[in-house]
Amino acid sequence: VNPETKMIDVYNLSTQTIPATAMWVNGAFVKQIAPIAPKGHVTTKYVELLEAGPGARSFSQVETPVQKVELQTNDGNFSVQGPVNR
Repeated sequence: VNPETKMIDVYNLSTQTIPATAMWVNGAFVKQIAPIAPKGHVTTKYVELLEAGPGARSFSQVETPVQKVELQTNDGNFSVQGPVNR
């Protein structure tokens, strides 16, 4: 997590693809993503994370730090380790 550049990086350090379909931040903001390849990563800008539900705000419009990041798969949501600020 880099609050200055307003970007989130999620790394897959395993040797298997993570079959993610979406990234959730703080349980309320979501962005569709592609599966993460082995030893690969995905980078998301705060402005790309949209509030779930009737709101139309992006995460960049909210003055809240990243507290929780989850990857959604067909089997449910899974928390990632971190966040770690750069």
